[in-house]
Amino acid sequence: MTKTPIPLESTLGAREATKQLKDSKDFFASQSKRGRSPAVRMNEGIRNLTVSLDNRTEALKEIWHERNQVREKKNDKMDTIDQVIQLAKEAGATEENERQWIDVLMITQNEAAMRMFKKSEAKGRMAIIKHYAGSLTRPS
Repeated sequence: MTKTPIPLESTLGAREATKQLKDSKDFFASQSKRGRSPAVRMNEGIRNLTVSLDNRTEALKEIWHERNQVREKKNDKMDTIDQVIQLAKEAGATEENERQWIDVLMITQNEAAMRMFKKSEAKGRMAIIKHYAGSLTRPS
């Protein structure tokens, strides 16, 4: 036996049926306008917070990466300076000879001079140190 739906008009008056139909249309049409449940709002808030924290974490990772690169670059430069000082000592420059030691300091302030100094033999290194000593005594 099949049931046939009973029309709304028969159970309610025509006017009430029309009003009920209109109310249900308004309900579904304005669902987005109505406030969402607290659980849905909380879930959206957590999702937004998670996205914000992820963005913040990525930004902090980038900042730390840049800081580490700067620190590594500084450490590499200090290692190179230490190597130049060691090579200068091996070439015969001493801290007792103030002029030579100041010349070694001047070499460490010039990237090209340090590169050349590191690639030279002991005799060439002393020549570079003496060149810097001579350039200081020349009139400008």
